[in-house]
Amino acid sequence: MKGVYRLLAIVLPSVLLSGCWDQQLLKDVQIISTLGIDVTPQGKVQSTASVLNVKKTETGNSEQAEIHSVISKTLRDGRDVLNQEVPGLLTANKMNVLLLGEKVARQGIYPYIHVYYRDTRTAIDARVAVVKGDAREFVEMKKVDNKLVGEHLRNQIKALEEVTIVPKVNIQTFFPVMLDPGQDIALPYLYKKEDKIVVRGIALFDGDRMSGELNKDESILYLLLLDKKGKSAARLTPKIHGSKQAKVTDYISIDVKRVKRNMKVLVGENRSITVQLRVQLPVVAYEYARDHLNEKRVVEELNQTLSKELTEQAKIVLQKMQKANHDGLGVGRYLIAFYPDTWKTLKWSEDYAKVVFEPQVDVHIVGHGILD
Repeated sequence: MKGVYRLLAIVLPSVLLSGCWDQQLLKDVQIISTLGIDVTPQGKVQSTASVLNVKKTETGNSEQAEIHSVISKTLRDGRDVLNQEVPGLLTANKMNVLLLGEKVARQGIYPYIHVYYRDTRTAIDARVAVVKGDAREFVEMKKVDNKLVGEHLRNQIKALEEVTIVPKVNIQTFFPVMLDPGQDIALPYLYKKEDKIVVRGIALFDGDRMSGELNKDESILYLLLLDKKGKSAARLTPKIHGSKQAKVTDYISIDVKRVKRNMKVLVGENRSITVQLRVQLPVVAYEYARDHLNEKRVVEELNQTLSKELTEQAKIVLQKMQKANHDGLGVGRYLIAFYPDTWKTLKWSEDYAKVVFEPQVDVHIVGHGILD
């Protein structure tokens, strides 16, 4: 009997502590930190990868980037070609950022990125962004501000998400929305400015095709309309006084602390669709050169002026969304859920442009810093 117990004591730990059958050791792989996807004039795929190369130095390990760019028939074919250029198997399970060239984005991204959604080894939390021009130029920068371009871009995009300038999007979250007939995606839109990478705003998509864009200020308001405020305060600096030459005293800087949104989708006769969108924004006024923010009358006037100004800006944002055939609010998804019979009679690619939006933004100044 003691022999049986001894045998079990040896066998059971070996079973429980057995290794994973599909493990990949770091010494055997080459990690793709950043990947840029472009399309050539001949219609082929150009994949540009920033591959991590860790070297030992006297002070520790030093990370460097090796840039590899290949032209191939498909993205998977490009990975196979890249594998022939590096000493080790390429893997994307630690990828920081996936960059899409503007040409790829405008002609449709599904054929170029679906492979990363199917691959179980893909880093599903990798950020996705559209870039002005070719993605290859961004990857070839290697470093930005002494950081590898992939690490820099990931940190930069995450910081922009926090302050409600770009949507929080990664490979896992954006792909299902892209395939949803009742909702559209938006991605961060970046461009190069000398040796820096700067946010241009957001790229609006109609299905899998980029169809429009919003600048930074419009992007903030867009995300507030979607009730997708970041963790930090969203800052707006609207012009509220109308002098001919813009002056500092014409503007006010406000931080949006919270968002309370109410959206109603009404279906009327002849399949007419009206969207009533009301957004309440409690804000803190941190910069207003004309001052007197401690006076109730001044605050009430500013509330009315800000509400009117941001409502007009919201109308412009919604008009740009409709022009781009971008249903970022998910009106179609609402119709699918609550008006399925009406949805079946619609051709959303055409009928979305006929939707009547009635936005109302109500601003309430709830603080003005410590200055009385």
